[in-house]
Amino acid sequence: GVCVITTRLGDGSPFGITVSSFSSVSLKPMLVSFCIDRNLEQYTMLANAKHFTIHMLDESQQHLSETFAHASSVDWNSVKCHSKDGYPPTLDHSLCSIQTKLHTLYDGGDHGIFLCEVLDMTEPTDLDPLVYYKGKYQLLKR
Repeated sequence: GVCVITTRLGDGSPFGITVSSFSSVSLKPMLVSFCIDRNLEQYTMLANAKHFTIHMLDESQQHLSETFAHASSVDWNSVKCHSKDGYPPTLDHSLCSIQTKLHTLYDGGDHGIFLCEVLDMTEPTDLDPLVYYKGKYQLLKR
């Protein structure tokens, strides 16, 4: 499924980016991972972040995927989200949100592999996930 990763940059400003490279890694300890292109303009800022919120999008949230695919031009005033005490913004109404802290950042060639410890998560909804496959959004058929 498609995910949006949010964080706060060093200056405290919110940042988010669409990824399709999210994976669960371990149950004990609870670890997840996502990958970010090292050539991305904001890669260094992301690599210095300590906390991330991973949002699994539902099929009605294609607009969020498209918005955060252009990470440097997101108008946060138009994004429905909330946050507390300097933690990353949490998008409202996603399929599931996972609060994490960076465990280890690995070199994965032209991508950085962000291995993160799960701190908390919301209960997943019954909605269907947003899927991007073969260059376009797809519906998951049950």
